[in-house]
Amino acid sequence: MRALTPFERLAAAAWAGLAALAALDASRLLPLSRLDVLPLCAFRFLTGIPCPGCGMTHALVAAFQGRFADSARLHPLALPLLAVWTAWLAWGALNRARGRDFSAGWPDLLAGKRAWAALAVVLLVWATKLHAGQAESLGCSINPRTLKPLLVEKKVGAPVTRRREPHAIVEETVLKDGIRLLVRQGDCERYGKRYEFGDIPDNTSLGQRRYYASVAAALLNRPLTGDGALDGPLAQDFADAAPSLRDWLFEKTDHPRAWGECTLSRCFTSFQCEDAVCTVEVRRDDPDHVRLVASFDFPDMPQ
Repeated sequence: MRALTPFERLAAAAWAGLAALAALDASRLLPLSRLDVLPLCAFRFLTGIPCPGCGMTHALVAAFQGRFADSARLHPLALPLLAVWTAWLAWGALNRARGRDFSAGWPDLLAGKRAWAALAVVLLVWATKLHAGQAESLGCSINPRTLKPLLVEKKVGAPVTRRREPHAIVEETVLKDGIRLLVRQGDCERYGKRYEFGDIPDNTSLGQRRYYASVAAALLNRPLTGDGALDGPLAQDFADAAPSLRDWLFEKTDHPRAWGECTLSRCFTSFQCEDAVCTVEVRRDDPDHVRLVASFDFPDMPQ
């Protein structure tokens, strides 16, 4: 039985490194978003265009954390790559246990026509992502560098990670009580803000949650910024609208300011607040926790 080749050692170490990075990111000891400020991709740094592998690290980390939908969105090839990669490592470990060479019996997936087919798939996915990125940017005018961060670590009491996307700034943290918070500002021509609170302890049936708009108001009133509340004005809009939302959702009275729906797993409603639209959504993630999303934007009002 021969020793592992340099490639085999590197591939195994890289898999273990990604698994460790995913664990560090999930524990917030080393959030992956802190690496976003580094010019890790020379091609993108020099040309401004993402390379075929851009997004792969984030996608693989998301897959290791079980966030498969996020992984597929970040890079469509991440899940197939991780599946083949993991299967090959398991095959190699079994070979070593049987006293055989690590890759004995494993087909060479990058030889001959297979290599050309793999290259064609990579280029096709790259072209599709570039086209989708260009289409998404059409009509967008917001410069993320003009957007100011909202979260202050001293107020939050926990590390805050942030990244700047093409038309938005995104901040993430875990609050003292374990609630996860994601704040997104920006997007395209119409400025909007989105607050997503995850891992909120709550085992109440969503069909009985007459108070969820009030919960959103309380969360938005937390002192997490230098000026005090995370978003006091938006919290006040939610608090003011809570009675009419309860009427609309649960008593089915005709109220012109609110519309929405409520099921056993999801409650969603939107209402006019000043010249914008406020949205509150609550979903059940597991029997004991819910996720609440509050947003403020300027879409056309539904009829």
